[in-house]
Amino acid sequence: MSDSNIPIIAAVITTVGAFVAACVALFVGIRNSRAAMTSAAAALRTAQNAGTHRVAQSRQEWINNVIDTLSEHHSIATTAEPASQKWSEDRRRLEYLRTKLEILLNPGEEATQHLLHEMDKVHASLMPRSGEAPDAEMVRAARHLLKGEWKRIKIALGEEALDSPSINSRGG
Repeated sequence: MSDSNIPIIAAVITTVGAFVAACVALFVGIRNSRAAMTSAAAALRTAQNAGTHRVAQSRQEWINNVIDTLSEHHSIATTAEPASQKWSEDRRRLEYLRTKLEILLNPGEEATQHLLHEMDKVHASLMPRSGEAPDAEMVRAARHLLKGEWKRIKIALGEEALDSPSINSRGG
């Protein structure tokens, strides 16, 4: 090997080394880019899921509010005595609870209209009862309405296979 070939060999080795370094940098850059894209996609899914779950949580809180209001209304309606001194207070509370439900629920939905109709029948019938009490139909109407809301939550979460233990176990 002559001294004149050394610069050529050095140039070739430098070129090959630079080419290998560029290939390694390209490979690492592509991998990092893919990792960043995967991470960004995961972050987006997490944010979307968090939003969906927050909506579902808010809807569940709303359902719990409706259940509490219906339960209190039912409790007063089934124990109120029109001849008692407390009747004026009970009647006012029943009207308050009915109004609250009317505001909480969608008046354009058939289930809401049915429930409010049954509540009105209960209000009108606060007399001694025979046979099935009108409040039983009001409770059925409430269960039907709440079952529909539960289905909306499941659809929002993409979990149509879930069953509602809090509604279904009570015969809804």
